[in-house]
Amino acid sequence: MKKVIEKVKILFGVMVLAACLFVQQSAHASCFDTFTTTNSLYYGNKNVNYNGDGERVSFILQDNSIVRLYSRDGKHDYLSFASYYGYQNVDVSVKKLQHRDPKKIFFEINMFAGAHAKNGGYWIIGKYGDKWVSFVSLDSLAAVGYNVNSWHRLNSAVNDKGELILTASHDNGSIDFQAKIYWDKSAQWFGIARIR
Repeated sequence: MKKVIEKVKILFGVMVLAACLFVQQSAHASCFDTFTTTNSLYYGNKNVNYNGDGERVSFILQDNSIVRLYSRDGKHDYLSFASYYGYQNVDVSVKKLQHRDPKKIFFEINMFAGAHAKNGGYWIIGKYGDKWVSFVSLDSLAAVGYNVNSWHRLNSAVNDKGELILTASHDNGSIDFQAKIYWDKSAQWFGIARIR
């Protein structure tokens, strides 16, 4: 059974690579590996460590519901993330995004609050040169039509073409915003193409 699972994983990897090579010709081509794990920051678990783009980093959720990105040794405080709406007692998911061409590592931070996981903030961060920056936020999503004044739950997934798709849904499950988030090689920055 393990051999079958390994063969399926290898086959899936080959399919994603082939899709990446095919879509690279598109103006909005971008190819991400599927997410391996999502780590959560919440009241009982306030620290997550990653190896990122040539550096070991830590995401720390403080008691005031602010997430901070530090160097793993604690000597450098790079970025801070506060709830867009001022929520307290937030939960945060952190996902590592691995891009294939160019080979880069980014992190997706998704902040939410309450029993129904209402979104409280969204960022994609990574290194730009030697500095950590936020490439995507609720403000950049709003620039392409995301309504920051409406209740949403945000979810992301990497599809079978290696595209990162972000979906905003209401509490009843209806979708009112969906976008492809891609790395624009010529701009050396993320682009956002609204799908819905």
